Amino acid sequence: MKKGLIIGVIAVLAILAIWSITERSKWKTKAENVEKEVIAAMETKDSLSGELKNLYSEYEYLKINNDTLKHQMSTQQTRIEKMMKEIKGLRGANSEELKKYKSEVETLKKIIKHFVVQLDSLNTQNQSLTSENRKIKTDFNRAVRNNEQLSQKNDSLKGTIDKAAELRAENIAVEGLNRSDKPTKKADKLYKIQVCFDLPENKFTKAGQRTVYIRIAQPNGEVVAKETDLFTFEGKPIGFSSKRSVDYKNEKLQNCIYWTNDQNEDIQSGNFAVDLFMDGKLIGTKIFEIK
Repeated sequence: MKKGLIIGVIAVLAILAIWSITERSKWKTKAENVEKEVIAAMETKDSLSGELKNLYSEYEYLKINNDTLKHQMSTQQTRIEKMMKEIKGLRGANSEELKKYKSEVETLKKIIKHFVVQLDSLNTQNQSLTSENRKIKTDFNRAVRNNEQLSQKNDSLKGTIDKAAELRAENIAVEGLNRSDKPTKKADKLYKIQVCFDLPENKFTKAGQRTVYIRIAQPNGEVVAKETDLFTFEGKPIGFSSKRSVDYKNEKLQNCIYWTNDQNEDIQSGNFAVDLFMDGKLIGTKIFEIK
C-alpha cells in the first residue's frame, strides 16, 4: 500500500512539474510578446516623434516663406507640439492611442500637401503679378522720366518767359540839385537828388500801375530814408528813400523820381549808390559822385 501511495505522489508531482513547465513556457511566450509589443510601441513612438518633428520643420519653412498662410500653419504647428508632448508622455504599449496618432500624422501630411499646392498656386500668381508689376513699374518710370523732361522743358520755358517779362531800368541818370533846382555836385549845396530812367517796351510783361522805389546810399553805406518808409524785398522789409507810381502800358516810359533833403541830413562827399526796385526786384543801379 505504501508503494502505491508513493507511486501516486510521484505521479502527482510529475503532473505538477509538467503543468509548471507548460505554464512557464506560456508566461515566457507571453512575456516575450509583451516585450515585442513594448519595443514595437517604442519604435512607433520614436517614428511618430521623428515624423512630427519633420512636419513641424516643414510648416515652419512654409510659414516663413508665405505671410498669407502663416496663421493657418501656426495653428497646425501648435497641434504638432501638443501631439509630440502627448506621445512623449505615453506609458506602455497603447496600440489604440498610437493608431490614433498615426492617423493624425497622416492627416497633417495631407494638410501640408494641400498647403504646398496652395503655395505653388500663389507663387505662380506672384510671378505673374511680379512680371506685371515690373512692366507697370517700367511704364511708370518711363512716364516719370517723360514728365520730368516735360517739367524741365516747362521750367526752362517758364524761366525764359519770366526772364523776357522782366522790366529793367535803362538810361539811368542821377543828378544833384540845389534849392533853386540847379544842378550841383557840391555836398554843402545839395538839396535834391533827381533819378531819371526809362522802362523799355515789353509785350511779355503785365501792363498796369507799378510802384518804383529808389534807395540812395551815401559813401559810408547809410541809406537816406525815414524809419517808416519801408517796402518788401526778398521777403524782408527794407527802407526806401523815395517812390513813384507809374502807369506802364507795355510801351517805353520815361520817369523821374526825386529825393528831397527836407530832414536836413548831413550830406557826405564821395560816391553815392542809387538802387531802383519794382515788383519786388532790383531793376537798376547807378553810381554818382558828390564832391
